[in-house]
Amino acid sequence: MAAVTRRNLLIAAGVGGGLAIGWAVWPRTRGINWTTGPGETLVNSFIKIGKDGRITVAVPQAEMGQGIWSGLAQVAADEMGADWRTVGVEPAPLGPAYANKGMMIDQTAHMSETMRSIATWTGGRMVEYFDFQITGGSTSMRGFEAPLRAAGAAGRE
Repeated sequence: MAAVTRRNLLIAAGVGGGLAIGWAVWPRTRGINWTTGPGETLVNSFIKIGKDGRITVAVPQAEMGQGIWSGLAQVAADEMGADWRTVGVEPAPLGPAYANKGMMIDQTAHMSETMRSIATWTGGRMVEYFDFQITGGSTSMRGFEAPLRAAGAAGRE
């Protein structure tokens, strides 16, 4: 073990102080970065509605022939009670609201309940922080059905 010297103590204090300041000034929330056009109203991070009644759903998953763009949009449209002919889809911008937490849930399935809870929470925070919009592992619908249902319910109001 290294001896406690004045130099080591000052280095440790500088590093600790830097970490404390960094933690204090780090932004805790980020706004929605999905833009609206003329005549559109942003309802939430997943839905915007135009004055003409057109509904646009932000889908954070890549469409690779599996039909996920229409599938996720149908979830939101169903919850809103919207006419499918008035629903459109746009790719979601990067942002924590669009992070795929379903991948994290699948990766922790083999863990004990306590460890799974800790790993899912920690992993979910990291996925949000780094804006992981990963498509794969059959997690698109499982990861986004609940948020899109909640978004659709908000849009219905």
